[in-house]
Amino acid sequence: MSPPELTEPRYSGYRIVILNKDRFVEVLDEAQKSKTFAMLKSRMSGVKQILASPKNDTVGIVNIDANGGTVSVRKDILLSDIDQILDAQTEERAQYYLKRLRAGISEIKTGKINEINLRRWKEYDEVITDSLWVLERRDNSGAHVAEYWGNPPVLI
Repeated sequence: MSPPELTEPRYSGYRIVILNKDRFVEVLDEAQKSKTFAMLKSRMSGVKQILASPKNDTVGIVNIDANGGTVSVRKDILLSDIDQILDAQTEERAQYYLKRLRAGISEIKTGKINEINLRRWKEYDEVITDSLWVLERRDNSGAHVAEYWGNPPVLI
């Protein structure tokens, strides 16, 4: 048995939602083409309500089974992305977040040195994004003389 590829995030311990991929992308496209900023927010609010109670889905974005044409997404991250769109102060910013969400659902982008889907990097527990705070402070106990090319001479 070969090890699992990382192009799909691992969901152990997280609630997931199975979306009808094509229909969800259509709904995002419709929201993106909204004539007003208020209408865009209203449509995304409707999507959030559907995700909160999938039984009331009259639009057809939530699937019950993982069959063809579906995508599994961590529910907490999807709701966070939708909240980011709803909390945006400008239409331009909301459109940016909307495009990013659409790309994460519809596209797979991998890098040259890894096999994770870079469009959905938030869903990987293996990716540590706060590594700056994990590292200890640099050692500053030794003497330091700044005498190297480019620095002015130190006069004592």
